[in-house]
Amino acid sequence: GSLVRRCEVFTGTASLPAEKSIVLTMRNLSDREKVFWLEPVQGWEAASGATWRGWQFFGSGSPGVEVVGKYFEVRVLVMDRAAIVAGEAAATTSDLGWSEPQLPDGAQQVATMTFLRAAGPGPAECT
Repeated sequence: GSLVRRCEVFTGTASLPAEKSIVLTMRNLSDREKVFWLEPVQGWEAASGATWRGWQFFGSGSPGVEVVGKYFEVRVLVMDRAAIVAGEAAATTSDLGWSEPQLPDGAQQVATMTFLRAAGPGPAECT
């Protein structure tokens, strides 16, 4: 797969009904549990537009946690805005963000990509 750094920006186009929006998911394919980490795209709360932009993080780089050389999967999901609100609300109880053991019910997967984690922080807008 293509290379990613600690954070990467993803963009795309979509024509969605008003009650839907885009969410990016990431999971470390080397992780035994393969948890999905979910991140709604920028401005997901606003009316559906033709273009979207979001970012995803690929491992924290925390001491003792080596992620360089690991494979990660990113999925682009279309989800109901109400489900995103619920997921984001649940995520406020975790310091790490919104995670799920499986894709949320009703989520429609529209793309899947696999990446190899390289060294480096990624674009400045990720900070």
